[in-house]
Amino acid sequence: MDAETTTIRAQEVCAVIVTYNPAPQLLRNIAALAPQVAEIVIVDNASGTEGRRVLAEATKLEGVSLISNTDNLGIAAALNMGVRFARDRGYPWIATFDQDSCAPEGFIEAMLAALNGCPFRSQVALAGPRYKDRHTGRISSYAEGDDGPYTEVFTTMTSGNLVRTEVFSKVGFFPEAFFMDCVDHEFCLRLRSNGYRIIEVSDALLVHSLGHMTLHRAFGRTFKAFNHSPLRRYYNARNRIFVYRRYGLKFPRWMLKDLMNFVRELTGILFFEAESRAKMGAVIGGIIDGFLGKTGKYGGRF
Repeated sequence: MDAETTTIRAQEVCAVIVTYNPAPQLLRNIAALAPQVAEIVIVDNASGTEGRRVLAEATKLEGVSLISNTDNLGIAAALNMGVRFARDRGYPWIATFDQDSCAPEGFIEAMLAALNGCPFRSQVALAGPRYKDRHTGRISSYAEGDDGPYTEVFTTMTSGNLVRTEVFSKVGFFPEAFFMDCVDHEFCLRLRSNGYRIIEVSDALLVHSLGHMTLHRAFGRTFKAFNHSPLRRYYNARNRIFVYRRYGLKFPRWMLKDLMNFVRELTGILFFEAESRAKMGAVIGGIIDGFLGKTGKYGGRF
């Protein structure tokens, strides 16, 4: 990979937003993001009537396109549709967002400043932000330390990322077999397996909702309860097993750290969340299906 000397500019960035039954908040999120990028494409996974009304308003905004799916294809497939849209338009960088994420003024500018100042920029496939939870105000990070304007990380969440478009032709697209959950971590570990580097930008703070997080104090520790549905818990557990099996031996330190986080999440479900029995049943079902190699959209009911 040759060193890059040209400055990456906002005009080179296309934003991809995946939606499913979006709330009116989406319009405010788009209004905040639109001045920061060249173009926005929304990929909708078969929203209902109210969601379609919000999307109709969104498409009235300048520079916003909409791809409407007739079925819920999952977040990975929707992301890949957005990636192909941006690639066909010739954008060298893609910004990926969830529908409930808000990029405050200067967000993309901070991301680009870190990338442009990175001495190993040609090796960076993906840059991610830090996250501020909309419900608790808690700031989360995947970095283990603060090394200045950016820190190298193993993985990060999908929302708020800047991804180099060319890497999709080299390492493949987001894993559609996962449908949802762990799509981000699998993609990041695949990038790292192929020699790419990932950074987290210290000055870029994305307002985001990861479930409906609540904080609880017990056993001398603080536990995060994400309050996801049983279905989300199924996908999370199933796909985690796939990621562990695929990358655990290559990245054992990452796997052990994530496994400890998984145990903390299960503790949060057991002690602090509603429907704990149904959620734990979904987790067990997901773990079993993960070892059995089942993928795709879940066809049962929790």
